Amino acid sequence: LVTCPSPEVVDLFRGRREVTGNPVRGTVVRAAGRRRRFFAAGAFSTRKRKVFVVGGSQGAHGINQAIIGALKGLAEYREKIHWIHVAGDADKKEVEKAYLEQGWEAEVESYLRDLPHLLSHGDLVITRAGGTIVAELAVLGVPAVFVPYPHHKDQHQTKNAEALERAGGAIMVPEEDLGAETLRTIFEEILFEPGRLLAMEDRALTLGRPDAADAVLDLILELKEQCQ
Repeated sequence: LVTCPSPEVVDLFRGRREVTGNPVRGTVVRAAGRRRRFFAAGAFSTRKRKVFVVGGSQGAHGINQAIIGALKGLAEYREKIHWIHVAGDADKKEVEKAYLEQGWEAEVESYLRDLPHLLSHGDLVITRAGGTIVAELAVLGVPAVFVPYPHHKDQHQTKNAEALERAGGAIMVPEEDLGAETLRTIFEEILFEPGRLLAMEDRALTLGRPDAADAVLDLILELKEQCQ
């Protein structure tokens, strides 16, 4: 038995396959509730937009380099965006220096332990498309720009992101295209368009599976009964 996060990845496996969603932690489900209250309270006021850059627990060198290479060409947004960038240990100092030299307001961390709570206050996330982060963002309803890792032979990160992109809760950008012009388009068409952000949030939530762990457990119990 293989439990799958979405129909898009079913063909990667053999045998019995069931689409259950990817189980997420209870902290993610609770953070999702806080996010609803946060945005219901008028989060789209005059505050700076919060953009997260998340490359996984070790950071993502390709995304880090793309972002810091684009900062100079995005200077007109310096007073409008607050970055929270999870860069990993190896790139942290370089990324921190780039934001500082270009005059951006940014928090750069090697790793964030309570990422779901922080994401619940985010407007947009630029991230890889691992199965866990895709599932968490769907439950949270955070609009996402997925930059799939380009060197997996089976391109499973692309498949992970396809369902959310097709639903309208995210977009996908190849790593080689993640530059100033692409980001400018994303900022103008998504980040600073509250209606578009809210629509993407609603569409992401349609694919969120806060009950995925229960679905997996039900299948395990079903198998147990069959084996008795």
